[in-house]
Amino acid sequence: MGVDSNQCRLLLLTARRDDLEYSMSVLTMRQQMLATNRANAVAQKAAALSTYLQTPDQPVAFEQTAAYAQYEQEMLRLEAADNQLDMQLKTMETEHQAITQEIEETRKTVDNNVKNTFGIFK
Repeated sequence: MGVDSNQCRLLLLTARRDDLEYSMSVLTMRQQMLATNRANAVAQKAAALSTYLQTPDQPVAFEQTAAYAQYEQEMLRLEAADNQLDMQLKTMETEHQAITQEIEETRKTVDNNVKNTFGIFK
């Protein structure tokens, strides 16, 4: 390949790497939002437990209440969403590493092409 085609390839790879970095930062932000939602679910469970403990002579255990079932359901949903985001993030990280290696190889090729092509002008 010529100098210009390698340079074009380098620019395209760099653009793709930057797109991946942006997407990875968006996924990380979404994971942080899920962590906030988990904290809110735990706070709601604590409030429900406090209310449960203040009510004397409960016929059922707290684990059998609707509030606890709602908490468990919400935590399962959040965990599934977090696992899905984690898998997407790992896939993007793998692609990012491959593109970074390819960028380095292309840079070396461009440098070698420039030296070979324009070395005669020294």
